[in-house]
Amino acid sequence: MKKTKILLIVFLLVSGLWLLATDTYARSGVSGRSKNTGAPTILEPRSELAIPDKEGRVEFKWKIPGQGSYGAKAYIDFRVYKGYYPYEEYLIYSEQVKTRTREVYLDGSMFQPDQGYTMTVRLVASGSRKSREVSQSFKVGQRK
Repeated sequence: MKKTKILLIVFLLVSGLWLLATDTYARSGVSGRSKNTGAPTILEPRSELAIPDKEGRVEFKWKIPGQGSYGAKAYIDFRVYKGYYPYEEYLIYSEQVKTRTREVYLDGSMFQPDQGYTMTVRLVASGSRKSREVSQSFKVGQRK
């Protein structure tokens, strides 16, 4: 009887620690039981028309959720595709950006007038855990 009680107590302690650990992992916003997927939010371009700045650069900007660290090897997978479909054959630019970086500037000459493009952003945390990919389609306009 005493062994059964000890085993039951050990089982409950291990289960409680397991639940605590998985809940903490889920609250990191990258994976697990949390409803928050940890996906970045795209801030620029805000609409379907991106206007180059005075230097002729197009700004791409985002924010990532949470306050904590995502690990030393974490990065933002930033990509731009020609057209409205994020398929590898349409990929024109790709960069693994450090999580501290919140924007990328690309030369406006990369983009053709009246051609649609799609940018995608995904948080890749340590252990190759990935957020869902978010995207924004746009065209690059002329600066007046």
